[in-house]
Amino acid sequence: MDHRTRDWLELTRFSNLPTVLSSALVGTAFFIGWSNLASLSVAHLVVPVVAICFFYVAGFIFNDLFDRDIDAVERPDRPIPSGRIDARIAMQAGTFLMILGALMIFMLDGLDVSRWSERLPTGMIAAVVLIALILAYDRFHARSSWWVLGMGGCRAMVYLVCILTVHDFIYLPESNGAQTNLLAVYLSWPEIILFSPFPFILAMFLYVSAFSRIARGEVAPDGEGSHYCDACGYLVVDTDQRNCSECGHALDSETLEKTTTPPMRTWLRNLCLAGTLLPILYLFSLSSYRFSMSVYYVVAMGQNSPTEIWFFIGGVMALGIGVLGWQICAVFHYLRNPHQLRTPIQMWIAGIPLIEALFIFSFTSSFLVTGICLTCFFVTVWGHRRVSGT
Repeated sequence: MDHRTRDWLELTRFSNLPTVLSSALVGTAFFIGWSNLASLSVAHLVVPVVAICFFYVAGFIFNDLFDRDIDAVERPDRPIPSGRIDARIAMQAGTFLMILGALMIFMLDGLDVSRWSERLPTGMIAAVVLIALILAYDRFHARSSWWVLGMGGCRAMVYLVCILTVHDFIYLPESNGAQTNLLAVYLSWPEIILFSPFPFILAMFLYVSAFSRIARGEVAPDGEGSHYCDACGYLVVDTDQRNCSECGHALDSETLEKTTTPPMRTWLRNLCLAGTLLPILYLFSLSSYRFSMSVYYVVAMGQNSPTEIWFFIGGVMALGIGVLGWQICAVFHYLRNPHQLRTPIQMWIAGIPLIEALFIFSFTSSFLVTGICLTCFFVTVWGHRRVSGT
């Protein structure tokens, strides 16, 4: 591989890109489960996914641009502080990709300005929110550990941008000949809990936030790097200051010298580890409910066939066991050596399309989308062996 190409792949954490592709596809193709009622054009399936990938690549370029002073101390071998990639060229590339992705969403969802009085271009609005959140996270994430919620928010917005971009084009026919927008059905009770993607989006928001908080402990080897307040984890720029500028905690010079990683209290660590298991627990609960309802329809109403039910539950169980095993292995790697975070963090990142495969199969039984998500998982694992994803 050409060294220039590798520099850009490392800068953009390109090995993680399949996880974003799968998330965008899940957000767009969730409606494929209703394909007998409505259909999407190729453009509505492809454009949001490509635009999200552009946002992702641009986001990590800006992340390294904003962090180049910190990286010069903690990670001097990164492409920008090491001089392998010029900061000005990186800025131009990131800006171009952001604008290009926004234009793609605008062309698909907001180009017809005359219809804005009838319907808001929700996909375009969501894309603007996502761009703002990406830039805010890149700019301010080093100031407080609470900004890991911004990372989780970016992942949640990936699903929402795709859903809101295509939902205006999908309708359910009613008996009286009228049509109801599919999103309106999902926002009603109890569909919003049982059949909509929104609880899953919330679970993934917490999942990404949880392992992102753990990932804040990944620093340069040998304990070299920035220093943090031992009470709140806030970055201490001036090691001679007596109090933390964030929480006011008294800083001890000897303690400060050792706090080269943001500290995690035991309760917070356990909470974050529980958060990494939250999506699989939600999907197991949902699948159990759907299985019980399927049995009810067979026994009480004579609908569906037992073969279909057992095929569905067999597929869910096989995927579920695989996802659960992967997540438990990641937790085990972390507990075995909390100071070597690269392996568990990369496992949690790669676990995103694995969890999404279980989600999309549980809701739509779509072999195509499930297969693509599983492919994204394997490609991510393969890519991590060549270009670090952290």
